[in-house]
Amino acid sequence: MRIKTVVFIMVATISSMKSTATPINGSQNHSGQNCEELRNSPSVVSLLRMLKLDESSSAGIADYKISNHNLVILDSSRFPGCKIIREPKRLITVSSGDITKIENSVYDFCGGLQSSCPVNDVAVPPSGVALFDVGLLSKRAQDLYPQSSDEMFAIVAFSLLVHEGFHFFIQSRQFGLNLFPGYLTIVDYGARQQIEQLCYNSTAATKSLVQKEMKKLKDAFVAARTGRLTERNRLLREFVSLRETRYLAVSNVRIATDNTNLNCREVEARMEVGEGLADFSGLWALKHSMGWQAVDKFYQIFFEDFEQSSQHYYRLGSLEIFSLISSEEDKSKVFDLI
Repeated sequence: MRIKTVVFIMVATISSMKSTATPINGSQNHSGQNCEELRNSPSVVSLLRMLKLDESSSAGIADYKISNHNLVILDSSRFPGCKIIREPKRLITVSSGDITKIENSVYDFCGGLQSSCPVNDVAVPPSGVALFDVGLLSKRAQDLYPQSSDEMFAIVAFSLLVHEGFHFFIQSRQFGLNLFPGYLTIVDYGARQQIEQLCYNSTAATKSLVQKEMKKLKDAFVAARTGRLTERNRLLREFVSLRETRYLAVSNVRIATDNTNLNCREVEARMEVGEGLADFSGLWALKHSMGWQAVDKFYQIFFEDFEQSSQHYYRLGSLEIFSLISSEEDKSKVFDLI
């Protein structure tokens, strides 16, 4: 893998398009609810609209679009036992049945490297199936961005769906085939906390430097997409200088992960490849579905809540890759590395 500290962030979209569906009439869950109500719920309507837009867009990174994969949509808190099964370019069915609690409450996967499936009567193709709980996805979005609008909740929820799908449908295969030498494993959650505490927030000075790094990248990203390449290049050099200053300040820090002690430069590079690339795949599709204004809105909310955020490798990674793309030629060169 030739990408070092360059990486990536997420997808979404809302529109007035209607999704086609063939409900199973009268299908009820154990509580007597008509499962058709799940498909008509606002969170599902928004998600299906965004999937429809994603399906018709030309976006895609590493041949990945979430709309090209089989999905099972749930809302375990409001419609327990109900599910929507969506196949690529196929009609949607709504049904009821036994559903085991999905692995991390928000999403799960069947097939591929995951052999068991918590949902009965769902055909699992070789590429696998993604399961998402839209009620809990919306709750996660609200937790991440409590000040945002209903539209933003939908964007963030869809971005989470695309992000996790990218891990499963693309990165699990790539990591398994060792296509990312040196970046084989995204570090565990305990190590992630160490990154936040020791690499980003060890002192007021390092915390300030991270914020300045991100601001330089955001400005470089805007300069790149508006064709101001001389300014973009200057801003990227200033970003590198800020980052090198921070790495010097935390040069004695070691993060324990995978039986290895990594310095901040090494462990951040690993996270910017692993998590940043998944994030970028989402925002790239968001750009193609709703335009740059939606991407700007996503970053705006993040910057406004900077003090509440800690996992900066997501945003740093996505901004790094966005800042390198100023033309179709640039995009081809960067995507060839992925």
